[in-house]
Amino acid sequence: MTTRVLLLVLLAATSAVDAQSLPGSVGSVLFNLTLSFSLPGTVLKDPDTGKPLPAKDEFGAPLGGPAYSNDWLILKSRGDIPVSDEYHEEYVSKIGTRKYGNKEFLTDLIEAGILPQYGNAPHLAGWSIVQVTPTFMDEYPFTGESRFYAVHSAQGDIVDLNAVIFRGYPDTYSSGYAANVNYHYLERYQYATDTTAVTETDLSSWKSTRIYYIDFSGEPFDAEDVFVGYARMEGVFASSERLASLGGSLNRVPVYVVGATKLTGVSGQGPVFDEENDTRCVIEGMMGTAAGKLQADVSHYPGFTGE
Repeated sequence: MTTRVLLLVLLAATSAVDAQSLPGSVGSVLFNLTLSFSLPGTVLKDPDTGKPLPAKDEFGAPLGGPAYSNDWLILKSRGDIPVSDEYHEEYVSKIGTRKYGNKEFLTDLIEAGILPQYGNAPHLAGWSIVQVTPTFMDEYPFTGESRFYAVHSAQGDIVDLNAVIFRGYPDTYSSGYAANVNYHYLERYQYATDTTAVTETDLSSWKSTRIYYIDFSGEPFDAEDVFVGYARMEGVFASSERLASLGGSLNRVPVYVVGATKLTGVSGQGPVFDEENDTRCVIEGMMGTAAGKLQADVSHYPGFTGE
């Protein structure tokens, strides 16, 4: 649960924070996923004997190696008299796994040409993934849609990843939502000083089912196209936020700071991993963000404006 408390003393229409700025919060992103996929479970075998072939032939060229399937025929005879023939056929696979974390995600971004290469291979030094959530102000403050970015600490690059990792939106009836909310708003006007004090308190916590897609192709996204190389992850998303403020004691600007988030119980499928059998890998694990840090202006992140 998270407690949001805001005390605003509105003495003038001016603000202590630049009117063109867009306050918000920034939190680091964590991938902790496991990919499962099929691997060949046997080796290539001699079609006449069923015995494993050597890895290389007499000239050093590849000959044997991992395989999913084999078939061979063994003929048995006494002299010129056939006794029997045996036809063998096999298909053998095994499940392989590998971890998929921030390092692997950044590597995929670099290999896809989405991030520039700095320094020595594998060019990962300096890069990190963050989630940015702006706070807009209408009659009341409200959060905008969170977006993901890659940030390079030394070069200063900020790369918008909104086309790479983004949220899916199932209809209301197919997505779950549960929340504890205890909200109170108090507005007190003082006649003697002609001032208004506003106190806003919100004790809340919530969970929802959520879907994320990851797509490195750069092509227009189509969730119905099962042949493209995107990954789909679904799980239970838990989040919180607190209402902080910027500016002086008399003219405060409300800002929502997103707490740590988690997408747990992740299940999904990744890009086609085994082209021979046209199967996708299975995705399990967790994706989340660290608690956000308050920033006076996030408008320099692409896709956000102070309007």
